[in-house]
Parts: sequence; structure tokens; C-alpha cells
Amino acid sequence: MGRRQRLGSTARVFLAVVSMLVLASCALPLLPDLSVLHQRDGRPTLHRLNWGYAYVDSGVWSPDGRWVAAFAGPDYLADNPVVVSPDGRVRHSLTNWHCGLNGDFDFVWSPDGQLGCIVASDFGRRLCRGRAPAFRTCQEVRLPQELGRTGMGSTFSSDGQTLWIAAIHDLSPNESTRDPNLFVVMAATGALVQMFVFSADEWNLPDIVDGGVYLPQWVPQHQALSYEIGVADSEGPGQLVMSPVTPEADGHFVLGPRTVLASGQAEQGYAWSPSGRWVAVRIGIDYGNDHIALVNADDPSQTVDVTNEQDVGQFLGPTWSPDGSTLLVFGAGDERPYAIDIGSYLASKGLQP
Repeated sequence: MGRRQRLGSTARVFLAVVSMLVLASCALPLLPDLSVLHQRDGRPTLHRLNWGYAYVDSGVWSPDGRWVAAFAGPDYLADNPVVVSPDGRVRHSLTNWHCGLNGDFDFVWSPDGQLGCIVASDFGRRLCRGRAPAFRTCQEVRLPQELGRTGMGSTFSSDGQTLWIAAIHDLSPNESTRDPNLFVVMAATGALVQMFVFSADEWNLPDIVDGGVYLPQWVPQHQALSYEIGVADSEGPGQLVMSPVTPEADGHFVLGPRTVLASGQAEQGYAWSPSGRWVAVRIGIDYGNDHIALVNADDPSQTVDVTNEQDVGQFLGPTWSPDGSTLLVFGAGDERPYAIDIGSYLASKGLQP
């Protein structure tokens, strides 16, 4: 009797184990961790950041690395200008700055760490500047009346004295250029210093065929300005170029010969490494090989692939941390920020950031 009971107990244990195995075989498969994107061929891993927003557009890193100014919100139609810490733990809304809608104004950081928004609209032309930690208020500087629609890129010079703005030129109250020109204004007063002509219809001069200027960035390591030309209605093919900048005695500037850094650009953003050695750009637009790559500024034929569309999809708007270690990119599919350990990736290839 006792032996039969022991056998029965063993049988029950055996059946329980079999049942667990059967249930396990019918369980749902483990879902992949979509917050970490892996790539083939030794390309770096992408880590999705949680900034507390369902939608995040492009971002601009502050010079001290403590903040990223971005467009974020529940969706594209309800995004707002914000400032977040890179880990997303601290967030500030800038709605009380009244910068306008995404695409109507530019974020720009001054070398001394002030954040500015530049907007020209029916409500005025102004630079609004504020400081950490709270970014509650901003001080306004009036900008020239000739400055038309903004939102196509702006940058401070490395000394912070001048501001370089890509904007439509208002020729008169009823007439404007089709493509943006490049305005240079005094950062402290907003006084117009100079305008560089890039628009094909400026003063009816059809021989100027650049098709406008977009996304200027000052590159102090090269004493140069980088910018995109030939971008029509945010479509390619455009070129990312770099021109040396020479100041003149009268306070004006000369843009020197252009070095082409990348072709097929379409106003989707690019980022310089702190050393000025590399520029991160989006390459392969409309050709099925869309990816982020690094271009050597001294030898543009040398490129290093960072993302692969076939592995992780499309990414836009790279921005580089001031310490050179991290590259932020923004997913075109899920519209979220991702961090790449770009310093380690370059080191793995024997390259300096």
C-alpha cells in the first residue's frame, strides 16, 4: 500500500513537469527589446532614450553638455519647444517664450551657454535668449525688418559677437525671395551687418543658382562656416559645403571657396564632432541605402557608416555631445531620440573622435 502511494506521488510529479513543459511550449515568444537596436557588421548599438514625450523631433546640445533643446510633445501637431537633460530626468517647457511653431523658428546656443530662439513672423522679428537652470524667461533683441521667414537654421560665431541666420529676404512689404539668404547680425543689438545672396530670384538675378542656404553652422576649428545649398522645398539633391570665413577691416566678412562635404542633402540636419574632425550626415536619401555616416572634413572621401537602414531604419538630425562621446539621432519611424556611443565606435576602428 505504501509503495503504491510512493509510486503515485512520483507519477504526479512527472505529470506536473510534463504539463509545465507543454504550457511553456504554448507560451507567447519573448518580445524583442525595441529600446535597444543592434546592427550587423560591427556597427554601433542604438539605445532609445526616454525623455517623457511620445514625439521628439530634432535636438541641439548645449555647449556644456547639460541640456538638449528640442521639439517634443504628444504628437507632431502638439509639439512644443522644450529643454531636457540628456537623461530625460529634468524637463522645461518653453511655451512662454512664444517662439512659434516647429519649423518657424530656430534654436541656437551661444558659446557662453545661453539658449536662443530666432523667429521672424507677422508678430515680429526677434531673438529671445534665456539661461539655465529654469529657462523661465527670455530677453528679447529686435532683429532687422529685412529678415523674413526663419526656421532654416542659425548659428552664433565662435566669439558670440555675431549671429548667422538663414532666412527669406523681405524685399518689400509685399515681395520676398523664394529661397533663403544668409544674414549676419550683431548678437547684442540685432543690427544688420551683412547679407550673403544665395537666392536665385534675389533682385531678379537668374545667374545665382544656389537655390538658397540652409542650416549654417560655425566651425571654429576650421575658421569656417558649413551650410547646405541647393535644397528646394526640403528635398534634395543638395550639398553640404564648408567655406572659410575671413573678417574684413570694415566689419564685414568674406566666404571663401567651398569644400563639398556631402551630396544628396535635404535639410535633415548634420552635426560636427567637438574636434571638427568629423561631421555626421544623412546619406543615401531616396536610394534605398539611407544611413547616418561620418565624413572626414579634411578628406571627405573618407566616411564611416554609423547606421544601416536595413538593420534599424531611417534616422535624422544627428547632434554630437560636447565631450565627443555620444551622438544623438532621431528615429524617422518612432520619432524618439537614440544615443550612440560614438567615441567607443571610432576607437574600435582606431580613429579619433
